[in-house]
Amino acid sequence: MHKISVCSFLGMEPSELAAKLKIPLMTVHNWEMGYTVPDLCELSKLMKYTGLSADEILLGKKSEMLDISGLDTKQRRLVNEVYQSFLSMNQRKSVHDGR
Repeated sequence: MHKISVCSFLGMEPSELAAKLKIPLMTVHNWEMGYTVPDLCELSKLMKYTGLSADEILLGKKSEMLDISGLDTKQRRLVNEVYQSFLSMNQRKSVHDGR
């Protein structure tokens, strides 16, 4: 089974991601170890939180995405914070535009 490495991509600890998604820590650990994959509800939460597609999450494809693999944890967190702000702004704009 494929490992779901969202935590390392986002520069987050599994406990942080579990808290953000309001799911058990063991669930995230199981994804990261390749024991299980996210169910549809968890996948939906992951897609909404990260802005990644199902393919990008489940298959590890990072289409048209910035490669941050060479950054340290602090730098990854900063990129993630900027990205989350961008997603938040786009969501507010969509609501304002009536989408």
